[in-house]
Amino acid sequence: SLDVRSVADEEAALQWLTNNKFRVRSRLEARAVLGYVVVAGHAHLLLATKVRPDPMPLFGGHEVYTIEDKQWLRIQLIGEAFAASRHELKSVELLYDFPLEGLHYYCETYDMTRPFPSPFAVADYDAEFCWNDWLAERFARIGMRMWCPVLLQGLAQGQVLPITQDSPDGPVYVCLVTRKSNLNAGPRYFARGL
Repeated sequence: SLDVRSVADEEAALQWLTNNKFRVRSRLEARAVLGYVVVAGHAHLLLATKVRPDPMPLFGGHEVYTIEDKQWLRIQLIGEAFAASRHELKSVELLYDFPLEGLHYYCETYDMTRPFPSPFAVADYDAEFCWNDWLAERFARIGMRMWCPVLLQGLAQGQVLPITQDSPDGPVYVCLVTRKSNLNAGPRYFARGL
């Protein structure tokens, strides 16, 4: 069997699949694995296929990526096939339709779930602000949680503001970070119970 943690690169993985007589039917380039869930005999893998890096890294050179496009991969599981209930089909449809594009971001090298500066490691995130925690649960169970970056809803953006040309202090670096708790999901008025 292939230990994915030991694969050097994409070509080595494809070579292993070819040598072991697996047929590669399609290939998809993705920037991040955001989660995985099994529903009604199918695995559903969420991938960030297009991300936008912030033009200015945050303090310390930490890159923040905003999701621009996502794709769900539906994978038939080996074993008995069974019919999904209408409730399960509706749940999968809602899951696929949940908007991530332009609304969610992640940073692979810094804990963005806490106020700046966070003394915590990326792996010690605050689950209240992680929007893909339950989707990454299966990766966590096998010791590979780091494969799914912590996904936050909000905005993280840096900007350089020039003071004046004659200023000895130079430009000012401003970073705006917002994040929404997953405990108050939904539109603002519904989340408050209005």
